[in-house]
Amino acid sequence: MRKILFIIILNIFLLVLCKTERDPVRVIEKTISSIDTISSISYNQHLVRTNPQNTDEVIERGRSFIYQKLPGDSITGAKARICYYSEGLLVFEDIYDGDFLIRKNYFDSTARFYDLLKYPEIKKSNRFWRKNTPYTMQAMLDFTLKNQSEYKIELLNDTIIDNTECFCVRATLEDKTTIPGYNRNFTENPGYIETSYFYINKQNYYPIKIRLELYEKDKSEKVFFTDHQFYDIIFNPDIKEEVFSNQQKNMENFSTQYIEHL
Repeated sequence: MRKILFIIILNIFLLVLCKTERDPVRVIEKTISSIDTISSISYNQHLVRTNPQNTDEVIERGRSFIYQKLPGDSITGAKARICYYSEGLLVFEDIYDGDFLIRKNYFDSTARFYDLLKYPEIKKSNRFWRKNTPYTMQAMLDFTLKNQSEYKIELLNDTIIDNTECFCVRATLEDKTTIPGYNRNFTENPGYIETSYFYINKQNYYPIKIRLELYEKDKSEKVFFTDHQFYDIIFNPDIKEEVFSNQQKNMENFSTQYIEHL
């Protein structure tokens, strides 16, 4: 009798555990907590997106990222060094320490320098250097949970990406838009549907892919999208501070423009 009772209790426990695992809100909560454990990270990225100038064209880019958590920075959440590649060649580089940003262009040896201490208003513009750091992904997920009544949140079928089994969470926003970190409220966007897909590693609850889509309801075949896939991820590497240094030597051999406003 005791054995039968134990089996019944075990089955109930496993059923509850399975339901908890399949709850999209619970998956998001675990992802938010997982990102809290990351003080630094490095990874490579494959970016595929719609060309804004020609919606029938798709652009592909390779990037490498180094981030270090920067508490209090609500926009990117991190110091950053980012390299942008085209056909294997370095074409752009960003170095950001929270107070200054250098954007280097290797095509023409020019650089833009943003002094965010002297011109803090630059940082408030949603045209300023929007980057998809772990902490912006965390902010997006946190914003979604805090505004569940506005979103349709679903857990789709699991999928495998780069031999990694992943949850797939989809959050859909209708007739509204927002940019967490810049816009803390919604902006009306009648007739449009905005969808975010988060592909989350089932082992460590870290997103290894995110896809954002935007389309008009009556033109669902015409989708604007960005698709970010992350690989070669290293969690909490020891990063030397000079990696994010914005000293003048980082602009040697570059013609520098000092940006005062956007």
